[in-house]
Amino acid sequence: AGETARLPVPAASCRRKGIYRVAGTLTDAAGVSTNVTTSFAVIAPHPVTPVDRSGRFLPGVNFHVDWWKPEARVICYDILNAIGAKLVRCGGMTSFSRTCAKGPEPDFSDTAAVYGELTRRGLAINANVHGTPVWALQPEKRKLKRAVNHRTKPVDGAVRAYAEKLARRFGTDIAYYEVGNELDLLSSEQMTIEEAIAFQREAYAGVKAGCPTAQVATCGFAFPDSDKKRVLQKGMQERIVTEAKDAYDVYAIHLHGPYSGYARNMRDILRFREEAGITQPW
Repeated sequence: AGETARLPVPAASCRRKGIYRVAGTLTDAAGVSTNVTTSFAVIAPHPVTPVDRSGRFLPGVNFHVDWWKPEARVICYDILNAIGAKLVRCGGMTSFSRTCAKGPEPDFSDTAAVYGELTRRGLAINANVHGTPVWALQPEKRKLKRAVNHRTKPVDGAVRAYAEKLARRFGTDIAYYEVGNELDLLSSEQMTIEEAIAFQREAYAGVKAGCPTAQVATCGFAFPDSDKKRVLQKGMQERIVTEAKDAYDVYAIHLHGPYSGYARNMRDILRFREEAGITQPW
């Protein structure tokens, strides 16, 4: 359990560019078999990265760099350049619960090493201010399972203090400070709408105290991309973007799934922005 198996894939099987899915069965020394699936992409690197000359669009990638071992990260950095990425969202590297696991003073050593590699390659960074370490949990949230309470609002003042230290350390080397992660999918037991608004305000105040010119984004909202049935608290997104309108510089939205739904999602987003009176860029 927990071991990694590396199996060669015949080159003749994947001569064309695209995404491939591999399914197979792994059997251990005891004769226990497990069905496994994985996927990978075959790409053709661009000699010159395409650039939107207007400066209004940055092709970006969501990259969970904190999941990878150091030797694998190097390969990923080169792939990001090869596919033409200009903006990288790697939120786990600035997770409050990760960098401050042992107490209020953050350990940014791993974060600084990764961000140094990304900026050296000309990649802009979108970082997350989210996650609650055990020591910063509200007393009533401690009864919840760790998989649940790590996404609750910290005790008053904790996220502001952390955001200030984060922004003071990295400043505008982080292009966007994204507050939270898909908060509209949380239950009220995890974070009420009022708590989410307070969370946005606290993090914004902290980032601006640490670096007044830093750009702060809302959490990457999941709706309208996600199924409405998954949005547990109706009106959360609307209330955050309107009631905390002075606590963000950028409106963030997460889009998942096939490109076939992209146009529909964009129509929904643009309509929502107009209805909510959002003037900040997205």
